[in-house]
Amino acid sequence: MGARLNSKGEEVWQDLRQHLDWTDGFALVFLFASNVTLTDIFRQRLERFFIGKTTRLQEIYFQPEQPDWLEQTMLKLLKRDEKWQLLHAPVWIALHHSNDQVALQQYRQLLLRLNERRDVWRSAYPAPMVFVLPEVFKREIAGLVPDLWSIRILAEELDNSLLQVEPLSTGGGQSREGSRLGERRFQIPETQQVILGEWQRLLQKSESGSGGWFSFLKRKSVMQPRREHLLLAERVFEVYRRYGWLSEARQVAEKMLSWARQLNQQGKPEALRDVSVSL
Repeated sequence: MGARLNSKGEEVWQDLRQHLDWTDGFALVFLFASNVTLTDIFRQRLERFFIGKTTRLQEIYFQPEQPDWLEQTMLKLLKRDEKWQLLHAPVWIALHHSNDQVALQQYRQLLLRLNERRDVWRSAYPAPMVFVLPEVFKREIAGLVPDLWSIRILAEELDNSLLQVEPLSTGGGQSREGSRLGERRFQIPETQQVILGEWQRLLQKSESGSGGWFSFLKRKSVMQPRREHLLLAERVFEVYRRYGWLSEARQVAEKMLSWARQLNQQGKPEALRDVSVSL
């Protein structure tokens, strides 16, 4: 069965996402990983998150068969290719797949060199940097690169405690509609209820004659949609989808697409992208 984040893992993901959402420019994140499947989930989510911000995730991996990997990686990080500069692309630096002593020494050397050249690095990369390091580094990172450690915005451990392999029992709390659609609903954490509350208030404001939570199925809108409404809708859609509330996620997606099409009538370039994302 496919692995997924449990409620604790969802909280870690939302914390990471919010930090990156609030960040404008250079930002440094350290993730200490012991599970490749788990880090793949985070990488895939970050890819989708940054696509929503009209950019792409640049990925750098350790290449043990490349003798000059360290030098080439330093060049990538200190002198960006033009395509990544134009995108202000964030970077996923994955150094957790190989954990032999040779690889660990290469990782240490890369971090030490970046610590020495941190000002040049920050100027070259006005975008988030996400380092995925072996779990063993969490005990030495502060002493190894104290300057980089001091400017981090977040450090998290990605271990098996964040992963749910077996699906939870749906129990008696699943709605009749959800059961009919084959949904497996999970409890939405309190940390996500604030987002859902914002969404509900927006819907009540956007529709005349509001009759409750599902009143947005009505098509008579009295509020002109804005791009920030689409961003909120995207976040709400992700919450519902992650926790198995598929019928609600579908309704949010319909509203998001409707708003994106209205914005597209204004003829702005970003509006066409919003329609594509909504679709």
